[in-house]
Amino acid sequence: MEKTVGLPKIVLADTGFASGPAVEELQMRGIEPLVAIGRTQPHRPYDFRPPPEPRPARRITEPWRIALRARLETEDGKALYKLRKQTVEPVVGIIKAPSALPASACAAC
Repeated sequence: MEKTVGLPKIVLADTGFASGPAVEELQMRGIEPLVAIGRTQPHRPYDFRPPPEPRPARRITEPWRIALRARLETEDGKALYKLRKQTVEPVVGIIKAPSALPASACAAC
């Protein structure tokens, strides 16, 4: 990809991709990572189960996490991170949808 279309300028990712080595690798390649470092909502609004017991806030001490949090708290950072809901997340949902079918739905396949 680097030799054909080039590398992206910014990478948007959720908490599962937050790791020091990954962030460092992106930065070394000149790519700005915008990676969530924690949940933005303590409980999903569409989850009808009782909310879990609240946990104490996680202490963030790693410099790269502090920098990411500061960047995501800016208006520009918020606007860029919101793009995930328009570009990435719908595609992931579409890809996962067929795997959520019950086995009986594919009996004739």
